[in-house]
This record gives sequence, C-alpha cells and structure tokens, in this order.
Amino acid sequence: MKPCPECQSNNVYRYEKYVEAEGPYGPNLLPKLAPGLFSTTKLLPVVCVECGYMRFFAAKEARHNIESSKHWLPI
Repeated sequence: MKPCPECQSNNVYRYEKYVEAEGPYGPNLLPKLAPGLFSTTKLLPVVCVECGYMRFFAAKEARHNIESSKHWLPI
C-alpha cells in the first residue's frame, strides 16, 4: 500500500477494518458480488495524507465471486 502511486509519499493510512461497499448515500462500488442475497460486499479504504489519493481494496469474498459473475468482464 506504500508508497502512494500518485505522489510516492509514504504518509499513507488505511481504515482499521473493512467497510460496506454500498450505502444509502452513495453508489454500490462492488455490484453483484455479495456472497448472499441479503449480504453486502466490503472494501478497505486507503488514503494518502499528502495528495489525497484514495484507493479501495475489495474484500476476499467479493474477489472470490468476480470471475464467475456474468456482470463483471475481464479487461
């Protein structure tokens, strides 16, 4: 996670735990990847203090479902 890919600073922080990737006030950042019908996907936010560059890392459960999903296409 260090250094920042934008400014090369080592002043990078991550949140203490994974958070939900969807909510009532923003987009669903990992659509169709929840492990169950009534569950949500999670991601880990990382922020560079120097330039403000933000990254989100998908939780293992979301990554596990991505290759078999018909909604996500390889690049």
